[in-house]
Amino acid sequence: MNLADCPSLHVIVLPEWENNTVSSARVSLCLKVPSLQPGELLCSFLDEIYAIPTAIQWDSLEIKDNVGNLEVRHFHETGQHEIYHQLFVKRKTEGPILLTYRAAFAPARPNPVLDMGQEPGGVTGSGYCWMPSFPKNVYQLHMEFSRANLPQGVRALWAHGEDCTNLFIREDGLQKVFYCFGKVDCVEHGSFGYYWIAREGVDASPIAHWTAKVFLKMADFFQDSGESYKIFARARSCRMSGGTALNRSYTYIYDPQNPPPFTQLKFLFSHEMVHNWALLFNEPYGTCTWYIEGMAEYYSLVLPWRMGLVSREELLIQLNERAEQYYCNPCIEFTNLHLGNLLFHDLEATTVPYGRGLFYLMEMDHRIRTKTSEKYCLDDVMLKLLHDYRKNPHIQNRAWLEAVSKIAGYDETERFLAMCQGIVIPPELSCFTGANFAFQKRNAFTRREKKPCHIYYIH
Repeated sequence: MNLADCPSLHVIVLPEWENNTVSSARVSLCLKVPSLQPGELLCSFLDEIYAIPTAIQWDSLEIKDNVGNLEVRHFHETGQHEIYHQLFVKRKTEGPILLTYRAAFAPARPNPVLDMGQEPGGVTGSGYCWMPSFPKNVYQLHMEFSRANLPQGVRALWAHGEDCTNLFIREDGLQKVFYCFGKVDCVEHGSFGYYWIAREGVDASPIAHWTAKVFLKMADFFQDSGESYKIFARARSCRMSGGTALNRSYTYIYDPQNPPPFTQLKFLFSHEMVHNWALLFNEPYGTCTWYIEGMAEYYSLVLPWRMGLVSREELLIQLNERAEQYYCNPCIEFTNLHLGNLLFHDLEATTVPYGRGLFYLMEMDHRIRTKTSEKYCLDDVMLKLLHDYRKNPHIQNRAWLEAVSKIAGYDETERFLAMCQGIVIPPELSCFTGANFAFQKRNAFTRREKKPCHIYYIH
């Protein structure tokens, strides 16, 4: 496709300020596409995602083209973890199509960070609950944030920039990304930015500077294109810090009364940044979660160690935490697809793909090195898949098996299927060169059901 011939989107967002936060936003969206025929899909919103309701006020929605008001048919479809709200045109369209509506934001919710959540001083969150997606295509986007209704000093950002941005996006590019409107403090290094709503006693600059250093080194390793990457922090009472990664951005939740330790954030942010690169198409959810979360776990540990940015002791603590989480998990033997269906409904099941993927990939690195007499390692398979995914973002597990076969010269299918069915995978620690780790197998009990199991203690 010639990108110059892509349909275009011009989006204007007008955030509205009230009671020391952003209460809502008015959205104006001009879509230039070839004429749509009666019954064609115009766009799709989400009424709900992971039980998070839409922020759109449907009575504010207006749609027009050159003829005048454009009537649409509303159709609701239930997906694996979401309810789609699709708009189909009732007549042939003429010229640009203009959609306008208002989204009303609510107090910040817990993880996953897919709402637009308020806190004193501003709002952070994703586009899922207030932005549309479009029929499959690439779009030329002009994004504009108007600060006409914001006090002086309040900034309007999203993962791709501030105030005005021009870029090409995919059909879900307005949804699958984070936004931040508020009184923010920040650390910025080149294409990296770290932002938090200003709050007395909160200074995130030390971890932000460390994370910037890691991101820039990771970007080189993963052969990044040089696009911007942003981390947004949301202050909210929570039991433990965590967050959600989307396109070129990550939002995490922290408790300002009980901030997470520096070391914990090192590995958390390293994990989330890997999600920019090591990806496979994960639908239905659970199909490739082992790869997406496993790769993020693997490289969040391996790369900071290789870079000399974490100590052996810090790494050892993280490995044992992950071992305990995986080996004592009551859902450890559930299949990958069953785990996908339980996402966020069962927190124990939600975490299994992280550990399963990590320990499988640690084993894979050793197996690839052994099969190829140290000529190749897991890095080579991952980088091939990274290259393939950039050309075709719908590749899945078959691409993994083909890449292993091509690079390592053997058929991984049997062991891979055993992993997908829930086989327990012991640790293989040779990927941490120079750490000289070993492990002991010990008796333990699973969480929740308290059934006998084995745990591997690393030392």
